Amino acid sequence: MANLIRLAKSGSDWTMKELLAFNIQVVPTNTTVFFRNPELPQLSISPTILDNLQMPDSDILDDVSSSNWYIQQQALHA
Repeated sequence: MANLIRLAKSGSDWTMKELLAFNIQVVPTNTTVFFRNPELPQLSISPTILDNLQMPDSDILDDVSSSNWYIQQQALHA
């Protein structure tokens, strides 16, 4: 029997045939069931950063969020 070569892929790069070949099933579920915990920890990052693709106006960012945003942008464009 031929051995399948397993290459690292992004989740969106898998085809239905590959999922079937590796016996992978995608099952929709909510966070409580997935993490087996009804209470998830509080976010340690500002919701402003999570809710915006582009840096928002500086008047709505606090100093920590502004620094985090700058570091994130530097890392993405390095």
